Amino acid sequence: MNKIYKSSYHFFLFLIISTTLFCCRGEVQIRSNKRVTAETSSEQYPEGKQRKNGYSIISWNIANFGNKETAERMQSIVEIVKSFDIIAIQEVNSKTGAPTVARLNDLLNRTGAKWDYYLSDPTPSPKTKSERYAFFWKTKKVKLVGKLGLWKTYQEEIYREPFLARFKIYRQTILIANYHSRKHNDRPEDEAKFLHLIDEEYSEDNILLVGDFNLKPTHRVFDALKESGYKSVLKKQKTTLKRKCSGEGEYLSHSIDNIYYQPEEFNLYQSGVIDFVEGCEQLVEGRGISDHLP
Repeated sequence: MNKIYKSSYHFFLFLIISTTLFCCRGEVQIRSNKRVTAETSSEQYPEGKQRKNGYSIISWNIANFGNKETAERMQSIVEIVKSFDIIAIQEVNSKTGAPTVARLNDLLNRTGAKWDYYLSDPTPSPKTKSERYAFFWKTKKVKLVGKLGLWKTYQEEIYREPFLARFKIYRQTILIANYHSRKHNDRPEDEAKFLHLIDEEYSEDNILLVGDFNLKPTHRVFDALKESGYKSVLKKQKTTLKRKCSGEGEYLSHSIDNIYYQPEEFNLYQSGVIDFVEGCEQLVEGRGISDHLP
């Protein structure tokens, strides 16, 4: 487990949510921005620090996950995500990702908690754009209550349609839409304009829309979501890694990963990202895991 986090720079979007006595509201907590190392990762996010009845959700675009994973990379991923309650992963390799997702679940089960997972079918995208999504969750706290699968309502318009699943945590049932948009130079706004319709189709659900949108939260395409009462967890936080550091030592690039939630349904306790690079010296190793921070 040496050097576990030197090579992990993925971007985490995560929430800790707790129910109240009155209705299906939640409290969302995102932990502080600290670089995790093999020595500190297990102590950094202790379970007992969550609010009562809270739960944590992390969203992570892992680059081409499932394509010849090394033991070191897999263990790095485990150390990053193991303290969370629900994990939403994007960019699982459509052909070779399934065994790796099962392998990750097995490794998580060796960390002291019982985990389960739900893997999507390959998205029926244009040939080179097909991917899978995955959810993982701790069974002691979280129960999967609805395998909704890929959102097919607009599969002709969306390359990688969102992957939907319902979970029950304590007395609250939530629907998570896990999404990875088309590339930034392929007009992701042409499909992002449909995302607010998930809320209309599943109007009875408390929805979290998580993932890599390849668009800043200030883009006008999200106006429809905002009109439906949604807010972004992150505002101006950069979430991807540059290929090379700038002359000023800047290694972060675009603000495109996010979680969208409705304050009427969830109370945001804390929000943020975890930066596992924290400097140009770690950039090359970081990009060996992904081009996104968890």
